[in-house]
Amino acid sequence: MLLGRQKLKPLLLPLLLLSVFLLHSSIAVKRDDFKTCDQAAFCRRNRAYADKALADSGHSPYALLPESIRFDDGLFTADVRNTLTNIILTFELHLLEDNTARLRINEKKPLKPRYDELPAFVLAKEPVHIKPEKVAQDQDGTTIITLDATKKTKVVVSANPLRVDFLVDDVPVVSLNDRGFFNFEHLRKKPEPEQPKMVDQSAEQQEDAAAEVTEQPEEERQLWEETFKTWTDPKPNGIQKKKKNANVTWNMKWNHDNSRSTYVSFIILSYVSLHTRGPESVAMDISFPGFAYVYGVPEHASSLSLKETRYITLFLPAVQFTNVYTHDFYLNHPAIHTSHSGGDNAYTEPYRLYNLDVFEYEVDNPMALYGSIPFMLAHRKDLSAAVFWMNAAETWIDVVKTQDGKSQSTLRRLLPFVTNPPTKSSTHTHWISEAGIVDLFVFLGPTNEDIFRQYTALTGAPAMPASFAIAYHQCRWNYINQNDVAEVDAGFDTHDIPYDVIWLDIEHTDGKRYMTWDEAKFPDPMKMQNELAAKGRKLVTIVDPHIKHDDNYHISKEAQDLGLFVKTPAGDDYEGWCWPGSSSWVDYTNPAARNWWIKKFAFDQYKHTTENLHIWNDMNEPSVFNGPEITMQKEMIHHGQWEHRVLHNVFGTIY
Repeated sequence: MLLGRQKLKPLLLPLLLLSVFLLHSSIAVKRDDFKTCDQAAFCRRNRAYADKALADSGHSPYALLPESIRFDDGLFTADVRNTLTNIILTFELHLLEDNTARLRINEKKPLKPRYDELPAFVLAKEPVHIKPEKVAQDQDGTTIITLDATKKTKVVVSANPLRVDFLVDDVPVVSLNDRGFFNFEHLRKKPEPEQPKMVDQSAEQQEDAAAEVTEQPEEERQLWEETFKTWTDPKPNGIQKKKKNANVTWNMKWNHDNSRSTYVSFIILSYVSLHTRGPESVAMDISFPGFAYVYGVPEHASSLSLKETRYITLFLPAVQFTNVYTHDFYLNHPAIHTSHSGGDNAYTEPYRLYNLDVFEYEVDNPMALYGSIPFMLAHRKDLSAAVFWMNAAETWIDVVKTQDGKSQSTLRRLLPFVTNPPTKSSTHTHWISEAGIVDLFVFLGPTNEDIFRQYTALTGAPAMPASFAIAYHQCRWNYINQNDVAEVDAGFDTHDIPYDVIWLDIEHTDGKRYMTWDEAKFPDPMKMQNELAAKGRKLVTIVDPHIKHDDNYHISKEAQDLGLFVKTPAGDDYEGWCWPGSSSWVDYTNPAARNWWIKKFAFDQYKHTTENLHIWNDMNEPSVFNGPEITMQKEMIHHGQWEHRVLHNVFGTIY
């Protein structure tokens, strides 16, 4: 029976809502492809560490050794001891020009060097030190540094527990380790399993004893090996050696229609780690006393003002504390009761900095996207301050806000001259990186304009774009041939629509080999470019960092012969899957690779190009279709025997 118009009307709204839901479900991001904090062992460990610190009233085991303090031309150095492990760290406080300071913390005697090569890729120039106006130290080892003659800015370094406060007009604006979350996982050797005593046993008893030796608690096992979906990260953190006469076997699968709907991992089956080092994360709590709002840490599809990521109320007998971090382990404590309110429009996950090729991402979500800039700015009506966490490893950032002013009151009791900020609203952040060292810049403004000058003086200002870059650009996937480009160009003229640039995606190349042309479809690329130039228009072609495996492709053959590709832990060229199929990635951390790559854009190398052609860099997260989270495995090896995990977020910048 056909439905009449009147009978159909009541069904329209439900059908419309169902259609919208089904459409959203079909295009929404595949969340299971990407980690949560709980699925990243180092993030989970440091959140739990923070929970325990708060349960211990913010006590930190790290103490600066007063007898080790040295001060020389704007550089304050000392040793820091972890009183739980007796591991010694180096502490450097650099006092820099233009209201800027830098804090560096590293292991004093690591089993092997930790990654500290970011300044060469990130900083535009070497920071300039200044001589402070005054340095004073009390009997407890607390050091008070007055930066300038106006006495407006000071740095207070507390020895035990270690804490650093930056003050403007005697008001704290940035505090480090004020909640005791600082954690520096030292490199260590994997402990040998305890062997059972040799006694007479039955065969069954011997099997049980062997099982006991190999069994390991999950949280402890993930210090040394971690699995996400079908990928296992062995966390070698050192030079790998291929087994004698062993082959590196890859298990790869790809849909024939080039669909990205399913990814199957490729796993190294035959290499051994000679130098297992296990966990190496670094974490620091950074508070902004008196600031209700913080901004930054792009790139996220979130609000400009960063939201809270944990908001939990903890009740103890006769005392109530708000905004306290808690972990499931502590939820079971008989003396503690919690309320998971989630806060006002808060997230449940930290902001994640880990460059990923996320197709059809969600809005209003702190999950990682294509870029990562670990810069955060706190602002209120009369003052601004900011930090730059210079670390390229995977990083998570928790944000919470308080109204109690507890941190400032504690500092005021220690130092009478310190005054509380005009408002009790404060923002507390927790920065957690998987590897590297603590290398943190603090910018004391006092205005936003000052901070942007201070920041770009270190990293370099953005390049001024060419005027045509801000005009209308015509781009689609894709133009099938040279005639198609000419017809689209003519169509804009016919309809009197101004445009300045037309883009060509990967299909213009010869079999997805970058810096080549499909001669059947684009028989005369220079004619095409010159015709566009005659109208004042530009052409853009795409070049990606993955290089198709093909011995007849000159770029692939040269890079392979010169040893310029990223390596596997076994020493072979890393191989993954991207648009061309089987591909390798040029190791741009290698100076020789960068110099070689630059020359490939010369007119005699990139054939049939003119000055009117420009380059579109893409897929430089790096995107690896059959890799974990659609990117490169962390244990892959770059120039200098550095793992990909320590420099992932800077790869795109170097490319």
